[in-house]
Amino acid sequence: MRSFFATGGCDEFITDVELNVSRIESKWGANDHITFDYLKNDILNYKKEKTFLKTFLTLSNHEPFEVPFKKFENPYLNSVAYTDSCLGDFIDKIKLSKVWNKTLFVLIPDHEVSYLLEYNDRGKESHLIPMVWCGGAIKEAKEIDKYASQSDMASTLLAQLGIDYSKFKYSRNIADTTLTNFAYWTFPNGFAMANG
Repeated sequence: MRSFFATGGCDEFITDVELNVSRIESKWGANDHITFDYLKNDILNYKKEKTFLKTFLTLSNHEPFEVPFKKFENPYLNSVAYTDSCLGDFIDKIKLSKVWNKTLFVLIPDHEVSYLLEYNDRGKESHLIPMVWCGGAIKEAKEIDKYASQSDMASTLLAQLGIDYSKFKYSRNIADTTLTNFAYWTFPNGFAMANG
């Protein structure tokens, strides 16, 4: 993962060492309540005046779904509820600060888990994932009902900021109403495309 993010241009990495976690409770790393709390403090204490971008990866929604939380018997659904509670707490705390009004948060999963939700056909319904934008920088609520791929986040975000995104050859600005509505995705033994 470090190589992936470094290749993408990330210049600072926060790991369990920086988090000073005395005991890692998951095989994936620190649980989400710890990392969300670190992210909150990092954002609220950011001293630089210029615009910044931070990437945050949650880990608790990965097998074996061991989290310090108990709401559902199903381990996967319980891990989702846990991460949701951590995200909600994080957003509630950021909303109380002056940072909220000028911040945009983009929430998007890195993959689907249809096999855990009993989808067997690998059709497009098993690959529906949301991309949610929130924060005080959002001027009005809006739903964009288009097919998109994760790679489209880059061009869409840059377009909203008025930044040239032509170098992102495999990314589309989904707010551009002149573009064809389609999405492409892959899985271990194939690939697919949806349009409409």
